[in-house]
Amino acid sequence: MRSRYGITGLLAVSLAGCALPQKRVVDGLVDDGVGGVNSIVYSNEEGNLRFYSRMAGPQRQRIPLDAYKQLLVLPAPWGELRLHALPAEVAAMEVQLGLSGDGRSDAVKKLPSVGVTSLAHALGAMPTLADRSVLVDIYLAPMHSGRETSATFPVSKSELRVAFLFPVEKRGPGVEWGDLMGLISHELLHVHYRLAGLSPNKLDEEVAAYLTEYCSQAWSAIDMQAKEAKLTVNGVDKKVYQRVFPGLLNGTWEPHVDRFHREFGISNPSAQGRMMTVALIYHRYARDGVVKLTDRNAVAPMLEDCLRLPLGPPRYSKGETAPSIQ
Repeated sequence: MRSRYGITGLLAVSLAGCALPQKRVVDGLVDDGVGGVNSIVYSNEEGNLRFYSRMAGPQRQRIPLDAYKQLLVLPAPWGELRLHALPAEVAAMEVQLGLSGDGRSDAVKKLPSVGVTSLAHALGAMPTLADRSVLVDIYLAPMHSGRETSATFPVSKSELRVAFLFPVEKRGPGVEWGDLMGLISHELLHVHYRLAGLSPNKLDEEVAAYLTEYCSQAWSAIDMQAKEAKLTVNGVDKKVYQRVFPGLLNGTWEPHVDRFHREFGISNPSAQGRMMTVALIYHRYARDGVVKLTDRNAVAPMLEDCLRLPLGPPRYSKGETAPSIQ
C-alpha cells in the first residue's frame, strides 16, 4: 500500500522527518491526510487483484470507473498505460500533465513516452511480469478531492490489469510524470511478491516498494535527460529520529521498530515503511543528505539494489540493508 506524500521541484522528492499529518482510518486502511492511499489485495484462490484507492478530502465521493473519459493511451514495452479523467476535468488534467497548452517544450511533449519506457527498468526486473502484458489504468483527480474508487480484475498467465487513482496538482508535468511512474512501480512490486508466492515482513516490503518508487523516479530523470533532479533527505538529525534509529548519524543501522508508534505516532506498515526508507536512503546512499538522480554514478548503488529487490527485500527491520544477489 502506498501513501502519497508531498513532492517539490522537478522530480525532487522531499522526505521530511517531521511528524505526519493527522491520520484517519478509512475502511481498515490508513489515509495520512496528505493525498491518498492505494491498496491491493491478491487472492490466489480466485486469481483476482482487488484495488482500493482513496484521496484525502473534506467529503467522501464514490465515483464509478465508467464515469471517467479516456484521455490518453500509451503503448509501452511492458504493455499499455491508459489515462482517464472525469469529463469536466479533462482540460485541466491535460494542461497539468503537459499534454496540451501553448508553449510546451519538446522535452515536455516527450514526457509520456519517455516515462512509460523508463518504467521498463523496474518492471523488467520482476520475473512474474516478464511474460505478462501489463495494462495500467490511471484515474486522474485533483488533490484533496475526497474521491474513492475500487475495482477487481482477474489475473491470467498472459495478462495483468491494474487500476490506480492518482492525485494531480499544479507541480509541473515533470514532477507529475515522475511521481506517476513511481506509483506504478511501487504497487506492482507488491503485486509481484504476491504472484511469486513471497510473503515478506510487511514493513520490509513497504521499504522495498518505496525504494523501487524512488528508483523509478531516478530512471525517469535520467531517461528524460533532466537538467537537475535530486532526492533530499531531511530530518534524520532530529532527536525523534535518533530514538528510533540510534547511531544512524554514525553509520550504524539498528532500527527500533517497537518505538515507531511512540515516537512518530504511526502504526501502519506503509507509513512506517516511508519513514524507514528516509533513514535507509541516508544510511546507504546519501550520507550528505542528497542523491543526485541525474548523476548515473551517484545513483548507481541505489539502482543496483532496486534491480535485486524483486528477489525479496532484505530484513531492513532486523538490521539488514543489502538485497540478495542470488
